Amino acid sequence: MQKKEFFPNITVQTSKGFSTNLVTGIFYSLRSAQTSSLIINDEERVKEGNLSDNHEASIFAITLDSSKEFKDLYPFYNIFHKKNAGFLNYCPKIHNKQADWVVIRNWKQYQPGGEWRNSTLFRFLPDGENQNAFGFYHKECNKFVSIENKSLCMKDDIPKDKFSFIPDNFKLKGFVENFIYPPSIENLAQFASMNQSSFTWNFTNDSDLPNIINLPINQTNEKSFAWTFSKSPETEFLSNHSLKINALFYDFKSQSNCKEFNAKNLLLESPFVLHITHENEFKIDTMITVPAKRRLEYKITWELVDVVLPFKASVRVEILADRLKFDGSIAQMAKLDPQGMLSVLALKGFKGNTIINDQKEVMMFINGTINIKGIYHGNIERKEIPLE
Repeated sequence: MQKKEFFPNITVQTSKGFSTNLVTGIFYSLRSAQTSSLIINDEERVKEGNLSDNHEASIFAITLDSSKEFKDLYPFYNIFHKKNAGFLNYCPKIHNKQADWVVIRNWKQYQPGGEWRNSTLFRFLPDGENQNAFGFYHKECNKFVSIENKSLCMKDDIPKDKFSFIPDNFKLKGFVENFIYPPSIENLAQFASMNQSSFTWNFTNDSDLPNIINLPINQTNEKSFAWTFSKSPETEFLSNHSLKINALFYDFKSQSNCKEFNAKNLLLESPFVLHITHENEFKIDTMITVPAKRRLEYKITWELVDVVLPFKASVRVEILADRLKFDGSIAQMAKLDPQGMLSVLALKGFKGNTIINDQKEVMMFINGTINIKGIYHGNIERKEIPLE
């Protein structure tokens, strides 16, 4: 059995057994739910900071108590600090301190036997009004995390102080694929307007001997594609992120074949329109023989199309973020598990629908229209005309 490298992205459960939008193994910015101020480590203790403080000091990941083997109904969790590579812990009251401070203890202090001590274990307490606000209950001292004089400390009573998690340093990509067009396009006129444009070259040889000449034809034209996505929660969310298009386009000439077209890293011209152009080149550079007392006529006819087709498509979502490994190291911009992706989507305000398919991919579904303009076919006719 292959050893797992990353902490899996498992949904965090509260003390009441409710599922949250948080998962283990990825990094969040920890904040006060009341003031939105950063919760930072200042090397002495964990405290409430300011939005101007060092952002890196507020980044944490959640890991499940390894001794429970991810099976506890109401599990305890470790809260790992990214910058200092250690866990939230508590420091018992000493000297003239008024409370037990919350501090960071280094990862290496909790490695013997592969398990961590109870002093790093917390339960998440739900907030009935805010789905992304939690209190913390400490396993060993049976107290609750509170904020007193800007410092995180342990209190006997259930505090009003709650904490929220904001996904940190992630990249989202959407791959638009599996386009579905109308099942039958027998009557192209209902979707497209077709025009023709032609060019003619004439070569006359009135001598008694054949004449060899060069025939240069070099015609370049643009073909454009514009996807207009119907407004929906999915397209509103995706319009702020990188999209890639993988599409098969109908061959209007044969009405049977498809041509593959790939467009990468498209930029939105407006919130729901993707537009790209590329060049079609029709080039001939050859020597032709004009027979004696003959005129050759070459006619090139271009078929132009302007078509608007409705479509449905799926969007495969891929999210990269920093992930915590079992050895305490951090992998930068690693692909998240499906539950990790759903966590980021939910916490970033996505209100649409997703599914996880059989390949363990997160999928969205969209629809809209595509407008294709340009030259699709060129035809060459050759005529040989005797001179009178």
